[in-house]
Amino acid sequence: MKQLIVASLHFLLILTAMHCTAQPAEKTPAKNAATSSVAQPDTTADPDLRRYNALVEMLFDVKMTHAERAQLRTFADSYRFSDNAQQNQVFENCLVFYEQLMAMPASERDAQCRKLRAITLNENWKVAKTGDAEAKWMLDLYYAAHPPLAPGAPPLTREIVDAIIEFDYFFNVEVKGIKAEPMDAAFREKMYKEAIDKWKTLDAAQQREMFETAAKVALQRLQWEQSTPEQRLLVKANVVGEKNLSEEERRYLAQFMQAQAAQLNQLRQQQTQLITNELQFMRQNQQTIMGNGTYYNQTLGRWEQHGGIVTEFR
Repeated sequence: MKQLIVASLHFLLILTAMHCTAQPAEKTPAKNAATSSVAQPDTTADPDLRRYNALVEMLFDVKMTHAERAQLRTFADSYRFSDNAQQNQVFENCLVFYEQLMAMPASERDAQCRKLRAITLNENWKVAKTGDAEAKWMLDLYYAAHPPLAPGAPPLTREIVDAIIEFDYFFNVEVKGIKAEPMDAAFREKMYKEAIDKWKTLDAAQQREMFETAAKVALQRLQWEQSTPEQRLLVKANVVGEKNLSEEERRYLAQFMQAQAAQLNQLRQQQTQLITNELQFMRQNQQTIMGNGTYYNQTLGRWEQHGGIVTEFR
């Protein structure tokens, strides 16, 4: 019996999704995919295929043409109409997975898709090397919508750099509590150029690690937003040091710790430490490609990097 390499990818995605808590879906639409103007609305009559199409578009952040959906159908039909029961189950699991994603709030769905996109693309890169037509087609589909800025394994895309920029802003403003101006277009262009130069110096393992780290940014931000104010303050104290907290924050933290000393939930402590460790790990990886950190100079009112000014705000 022929082993289904691509099927293992789908099962991996299903298992990952099982760790998510399903909640009623929000009516807020998800972010539009960055695709070309030739994308066309889905007119597929088969409801199962429409859901499968929607799943692929969500995971790869694309909008397909009629021709692309027709090609995807040939791959889907090879599963659902196969004489192999395992292949049939692969397609059914994908539909179940789609329903799980759609049951999530939009922000959680987007964060999970970003994380799973990295897993999916990495797996397809591995499988494509064996000559698998479906894996190669999936990669072509994604990179047609997200043109590489620099070659690599995986290539560097704007999606990766945008996630790094997003993490920089989040880390400085939300975690460190710095009041900063938004990062403007000039800053982003500077980051794109520096990322391209740095990406070429990384080996394949470092590129994959950066790619996977960037994919976790949205999920990390969501985890931060869902944390209690006390958890956020504990994380901030762990990351920037308690001595760097404001007097009001130190007083509040001391009161909280004193009140909770006898009954502080161990799980909450573990969750706080996990968030802290993940933020510090992501910060270290961000510095791999962007140097010794991007920070906001409050005195001069501008973002600075590598000891030099990258953009100014007047």
